[in-house]
Amino acid sequence: MKKLGTVILTSVSSITFAFDYPKLSNPTQQKFLELYIKDRNDLVKEDLFAPSITKQEWPCPISQKEQNRLANLLLSKPLAIEDKSNTRKDADNIPSKETIIINKNVQIIPMKAECVNGKIMGEVELRTEYDSLLEQYTKNTSNNVRFISKIHNTTLSTGMIKDDKLVGTAKSFSKFITYLKIETSPNDGNKQFSDPIITLEVKYKDNIGNMASFTEETGFYIAGGETQNLRSTFTLVIDKNHTQKITYKNNHISSIEPFKNGLPHGDQLGYLVGMDDKINLIQAEMPSSHPKLVTINSTNYIETHLCMHEGVEVDQFPCVAKN
Repeated sequence: MKKLGTVILTSVSSITFAFDYPKLSNPTQQKFLELYIKDRNDLVKEDLFAPSITKQEWPCPISQKEQNRLANLLLSKPLAIEDKSNTRKDADNIPSKETIIINKNVQIIPMKAECVNGKIMGEVELRTEYDSLLEQYTKNTSNNVRFISKIHNTTLSTGMIKDDKLVGTAKSFSKFITYLKIETSPNDGNKQFSDPIITLEVKYKDNIGNMASFTEETGFYIAGGETQNLRSTFTLVIDKNHTQKITYKNNHISSIEPFKNGLPHGDQLGYLVGMDDKINLIQAEMPSSHPKLVTINSTNYIETHLCMHEGVEVDQFPCVAKN
C-alpha cells in the first residue's frame, strides 16, 4: 500500500475553542492532558511570542554545542541544526517519497538561566528560533506533487535541569508561521507562496522520555472546507528501544504507531470515524490496508493497517515485526 501524506493547513486565532477531549485510561496520557487544560489559555495570548525588549545573555560562557544540548533537554523534538534528507523506500527498495528539510538561522536565547560552577543549573527558560525549508514530493508516480513550505519556528521552553539532566516535566509553547506552495507540474515553479498560516502548539516531555503535543487548529483542506480540531499526540516509552505514538482528533482516536529506535516498526493502525458506509469503497481502493469495521469506546471506526519493518514498508498481513 502506498501511503501518501495528507496536508492540512492550520490557522489559530486568539479564540479558545471548546473541544471534546479524548477519553484516556493511561495515567501518563491523562497527566499530560491535565497539564494542557491548565496551560491552554496561555497558548493563545497575543504577546506570548513577542521578542524581549532587552538583549538576553548567557550567565556564563556556553558553547554552541552546549546550547543545542540544553535546548534538546527541554524540547520534545530534538532541535535540528543541519540539513536532513529522508527517502522512504517501499518493499521493493524503490524510493517512493522524499522529504528534504533545510534549517538555518538557529538562535537559542536564554530568557532565564543560572550558572553554577560553569554549568547551567536550576530552572531554565529558553527562546529558540529558526527557519525551515521543507520539501516533500513523490517519485515514480504518474502525478508528481511537490509541497514546498517556508516555516519560521519560535519556541518558548521551560524546565528544571540538574546534573546535566532534565528533572520532572519540560513544557514548550511553539508558534509556526508557514508559507506554502504546491507544484503539480514543472511549469508551477513560478507559483507564489500562500499567505502566512499560523499554527500554535504546546508540548510536554518528562525525564523518562514520554511526550505529548496538543495543537488547536482550524484546518483548511486542499479539497476545501473548514474544521476546528484539537489534535493530541502521545508518545510513550515502552522500553529502551521501543515507543508507541497514539494520536487523537478531538475525542476520536486517529492512529496507533509503534516505533523501534525511532523508526516505524510493526503494525501501523489508522482509524477513520463516520465512514462506515465507505468500507466497501476503501476495500476496493486500498485492499492492502486490510480495512475492517471496529468499535472502540462505543464509537464505530474503519481500522486500516500498514506493516513497517524498521522504517521500510512491507506487504505483510498480519504484520509480524521482530523486536
